[in-house]
Amino acid sequence: MAENSNLLIFQPDMTVFVSEDIYSQHQILGRDRESNSWMYSLLFNQNTNPNQFVYGAFEIDEFYNQGFTYAFVSDRDWLSLSENEMNDLYENYTVVIKNDYTLLAVN
Repeated sequence: MAENSNLLIFQPDMTVFVSEDIYSQHQILGRDRESNSWMYSLLFNQNTNPNQFVYGAFEIDEFYNQGFTYAFVSDRDWLSLSENEMNDLYENYTVVIKNDYTLLAVN
């Protein structure tokens, strides 16, 4: 998270999606939404609520329906997207591709 601090701006109504396999595959971020909330709160000195974090399987339609502010999408989930789905995300989010995940920050 720290390497993306310029994009991760706390908002009381923000919601953050985290692919369920990021921790198990790469040992980054937290094991569940509670630990992700705790790490965000600690790193950015903000009082987040675990309910602001969704930890699960990445489904593009559900992702758009939820209107997430940020997302940490695993490389596996990112590479499973079609070219059109990726292009749609590029239109609506700032996309930062890292070695182990892709960060999406709403425009």
